[in-house]
Amino acid sequence: MTKNTKRPSLAQFKAEALKEPTFKVEYDALDAEFALMSQLIAARKIRKLSQEDVAKLLHKKQPAIARLESGGCYKTSIEKLHEYAHALGFNLEVKLVRDRQQ
Repeated sequence: MTKNTKRPSLAQFKAEALKEPTFKVEYDALDAEFALMSQLIAARKIRKLSQEDVAKLLHKKQPAIARLESGGCYKTSIEKLHEYAHALGFNLEVKLVRDRQQ
């Protein structure tokens, strides 16, 4: 027989997982990537463009844009990010920010 237990909500699961130091370090490391992805998507929406539209501007296929916007930022080059930003009429700024832990 299986026990009928209620699964935790995503918020509850996340709160519990973040108590684990190793998990928290890895989770916090993704902050910059999530922030950049959000900015890329926001810029595209400001310009009222679809992923397909951006792909055409960059002479790419739509799945490449989807991958970039869904977490491929750290796996791509600064040059590609610059091209994406420029195609939307934005400039890419990259800066170093002091680590909060040091």
